[in-house]
Amino acid sequence: MQGKPARWVYLVGSSHARMVKIGVSNDPEMRLQELQTGSPVALRLLWKRPGGQSLESALHAYFSTCRRHGEWFDFGDHDPVALVEAAASTLGHGGSPVNPEPRKPTKTTDRLVLEAIKAMSGAARKKEIARAVRMNKGTVSRAVWRLIGGGFLVREADGSLSATKEVS
Repeated sequence: MQGKPARWVYLVGSSHARMVKIGVSNDPEMRLQELQTGSPVALRLLWKRPGGQSLESALHAYFSTCRRHGEWFDFGDHDPVALVEAAASTLGHGGSPVNPEPRKPTKTTDRLVLEAIKAMSGAARKKEIARAVRMNKGTVSRAVWRLIGGGFLVREADGSLSATKEVS
């Protein structure tokens, strides 16, 4: 029986910016939360594949002309997921990528929070959401982080939350 891969190569980006990060982590979802803390735009995990430092380094070298800063790359108007997936295969790291985000939220609390935000017809704050779904703010906060990470919610400039077009 094969266990969970020790290392993942991942691609993180945003629907609001063209820059994407190619990185490596034991836990890409946790790494996404760490990156989100310092980002002014909502980030999401776009792609991940079992691998390690060798795949990450190979991708960095392959896309060196697109590198903008550190591990951040700009692929212009091209689909970064398709480019990175093709490069990984070309570089001999075949196999199937893992789709990191489900099409719909899987946790009941996440679905309730998302539905409440959509029903509010606009931007909402955690306190209002907690009142609407009759949950404490901590539970709502954890659901919000999962929904932002999955690309279902975006945090607006004023700090309020809105459902993305993908789930509207």
